[in-house]
Amino acid sequence: VLQEAVKEQKKLKKIAYVRSSHLYNKEGVYSVGSIKEAPFFGQFLTTQRVSLRTEKSRPYVVGSFKFAPEAGLYCIVGVENEDDIDRIKSIFESLGYTGIGGKRGSGYGQFIVEDEFELDEFPLCGDDDAALYQLLHQNGPIFMSISAVTPVTDEIGEIGNGTYKLMRRSGFVYSESIVEPYKRNSFYALQEGSCMLKALWGQIIELNHEKSPHPIYKNMTGFWLGVNIDE
Repeated sequence: VLQEAVKEQKKLKKIAYVRSSHLYNKEGVYSVGSIKEAPFFGQFLTTQRVSLRTEKSRPYVVGSFKFAPEAGLYCIVGVENEDDIDRIKSIFESLGYTGIGGKRGSGYGQFIVEDEFELDEFPLCGDDDAALYQLLHQNGPIFMSISAVTPVTDEIGEIGNGTYKLMRRSGFVYSESIVEPYKRNSFYALQEGSCMLKALWGQIIELNHEKSPHPIYKNMTGFWLGVNIDE
């Protein structure tokens, strides 16, 4: 019995994604029974490449993720002025052409914005969107972050009251004003899925570099869901 319990606990630890409809019900209670089978979004792929820009060509491996049919990424956008909606749509459309992530020069990371709808308490595309709306408007008692968060100094003391994983964030900066992308400074953040007794604000991090043609910022503020724990 103990071994089976340990196996079940390990399965739960490996779960990276949970449907919002499984995280919320009418009582606002978190239930682990319905989330043990993780949904299939796609698969990671590795492809071998050879650099031909130098005399000593060395093979290297490029990692990518191929989404399953009808799967993709989503984002949540909030505006105070409805006039900003068209501008945001144009930004995402432009971003889809340039791509996100690495190896964009090889065609990786491009996307098409297919559907947009307003979150509401009534289900429009199934139970998940309505559940997400409720979780976003639920005030605790546990707060789960669906974004990576870098707390400000005054919030560090709150971390000890929660559960979290630290993650290192690094990457490159791209700009039309520079010829070659350069590596920006690394920093640490609380990983998505971290749970706290208080919703942390987080911060906007400056990633300026001596080569930066303009100020560069990274949004590391918190985006929290209010959840209950069924003990």
